[in-house]
Amino acid sequence: MINLLINDQKVSVQEGTTVLAAAKMLKINIPTLCNHDDLCVAGNCRVCIVEQKGARTLIASCATPNIGLTVPNAIKIRIANFSHWQMILPLATMYFLILLRIINIILTDLLPLLLRMTASVYAASVA
Repeated sequence: MINLLINDQKVSVQEGTTVLAAAKMLKINIPTLCNHDDLCVAGNCRVCIVEQKGARTLIASCATPNIGLTVPNAIKIRIANFSHWQMILPLATMYFLILLRIINIILTDLLPLLLRMTASVYAASVA
């Protein structure tokens, strides 16, 4: 068992437990984007970054196993998260617009074609 101090709250966790999982045990909400049970742990989106006392850089809490960390609740973390969202949201908007275009093509071009084909096959099978 390893003892952690997160936002001045002590928690004991198994070795290898991520900072994110330890924070969840304390009911501390750290926002995530790429953290999902069906995905491999990568920490690529950097939304869940937190500050490790004494570290030069912020760490991804979903991909960093605990090593006796002290993770303060800092303005620096929130600002970093906000700047990451500023980078991610335009991409999400672009993908959403592409998805809308694909749906539009399906509904306006392909669906009428499929309906005509289905109607002609049905008419041929009835006759």
